[in-house]
Amino acid sequence: LGVASALGDADVALARLAALLPVDVIPGDGDPTTSALPQQPVHPLLLPTAHRYAPKTFVSATNPHECLVGGVKMLGHAGQPVLDLLKHADYTTASSAEQKTTAVGLERRSCVEGDAECVCVDRVGDARDDAFLAALEDTLYWGHLAPTAPDSLAVYPFQEADPFVLDAPDDDDPPARLVFAGGARDFATSVAKRTSLGPDDPGCRIVALPSFAQTGVAALVDLDTLEVERLCFKTASATVPAAAAPPKTTTAGAATKQTARADDVAATDEKAGGPDEATDKGSAAAAPSAAEEP
Repeated sequence: LGVASALGDADVALARLAALLPVDVIPGDGDPTTSALPQQPVHPLLLPTAHRYAPKTFVSATNPHECLVGGVKMLGHAGQPVLDLLKHADYTTASSAEQKTTAVGLERRSCVEGDAECVCVDRVGDARDDAFLAALEDTLYWGHLAPTAPDSLAVYPFQEADPFVLDAPDDDDPPARLVFAGGARDFATSVAKRTSLGPDDPGCRIVALPSFAQTGVAALVDLDTLEVERLCFKTASATVPAAAAPPKTTTAGAATKQTARADDVAATDEKAGGPDEATDKGSAAAAPSAAEEP
């Protein structure tokens, strides 16, 4: 009964969002879909009201999910590959004499920092020590979204090719300019660049997002500059550290939690002219499904 109620609340909330702007929903660990990666989209029967806006402004996507918004290629997942990597790799903080820190104070201990051709800059976040961000940077550097699969991370047994390999970019398939992942303990972000491309390289914005239900933290991304704005909402269970200062830049998919009655959705549909008349406002929102972020 609790799961059904949570799905109903999520369905109404997502429908209200889809009436105003495009929404992509990515399932996560524990959601009512397949457990092995890539997780399949949440079934339309579980979100019937929101699916009235599909495919114009509502997309029930896979996890991981790749999309193109405003000409910007985005790639993201719910965080399972990074969390599994942290079970095996040592991302503990170095001693105070060995610490490498940026101007904003985030620890840097990923493999990226050992390569003169790659650099991660503008590292900011809610905590000084963020192993999640470092591991996420490494998956991008290695060119593989799920490096521990299938040994300790359940994935579908593909035979022809590995869908988690990040192919070398070319003119027909440009690289992702925004890579995000949920499941982080704290919010953090950085920009990965290749030094060989010079100062004109726009780089790739990397974002680690914590649970919205627990922290109330979300993010807005400028698709032109990839600058980000950290948002923090007051929620019943939000426990944002008091010492956490809002970073100058922030990133990634935006998670939102809203609850509404069915008659609120009807009122929204009446204003928007119904699902068939909902139009693309030129911006995008990605929200985790009910079981991950109710």
